Amino acid sequence: MIFFFNAHEIGFNGIGYYEKKNFLHLDIRPGPKHTWKGNK
Repeated sequence: MIFFFNAHEIGFNGIGYYEKKNFLHLDIRPGPKHTWKGNK
């Protein structure tokens, strides 16, 4: 609950942006994960 409150205080939009950026970074980031996904 505290985390949720904190997120709301700093701005839910900011959190979403950060999460989206992180996800995108991981997706576009070249690595074994990407290769595994491509291989599969």
